[in-house]
Amino acid sequence: MVQGSNIGRFTRYVRFSATERLLMVSNPDKLVPPIRDIMAPLRVPISNVLRRQGSGASVSGRLCGGIVQVGEKLRVLPGDETAIVKGVS
Repeated sequence: MVQGSNIGRFTRYVRFSATERLLMVSNPDKLVPPIRDIMAPLRVPISNVLRRQGSGASVSGRLCGGIVQVGEKLRVLPGDETAIVKGVS
């Protein structure tokens, strides 16, 4: 069985009416961005891996929790590998 803090059961779909969708599109300044917990441990679900000869691999993903800076050494799980942050965009 797979376990972890980011594994869960999706129980409910959010459905918006046509009026609600129109209000969201017409008033983008009123939308509130999601809040990311910077005090949580670093968590980056990986969305893409590019392998290059001579330079190793480049990994991209969306930061879900914590903070990271260029030059930091990270522990990659599963596999217990290490990586150095070369850039953040």
